[in-house]
Amino acid sequence: MYDVIKSENNLLNRLPKRASPIKKLFKLPLVSSTYLNFVTNHLGCEITPDIVLFGYEAVLQENKIVQEAYPTIGNILWLIGSTGQGDSWFLDRATGYLLFLITNRANMKSLISS
Repeated sequence: MYDVIKSENNLLNRLPKRASPIKKLFKLPLVSSTYLNFVTNHLGCEITPDIVLFGYEAVLQENKIVQEAYPTIGNILWLIGSTGQGDSWFLDRATGYLLFLITNRANMKSLISS
């Protein structure tokens, strides 16, 4: 019924590849070697019907928007994907933890004030 994916490399090999890898990493936070491998070598893609991982160009654009609107959050979290309902997936810049946020202005403001 479902294939079992036993390693990160096995998973990454199933995702669509970029025509040429991104070589300049200075715009990306060093949050996770697996994430850097994905974003520099693969295209953004839908990994489930409701989860989209952003590719290099989209991730830079999306994080620019976060940084401009919510600089405190942009300095702590790195937006990596979204859902069809407007929720977001982030990596914590310090720990590399994967975080899920039900995104709306009230949630973002409460994160800033805490």
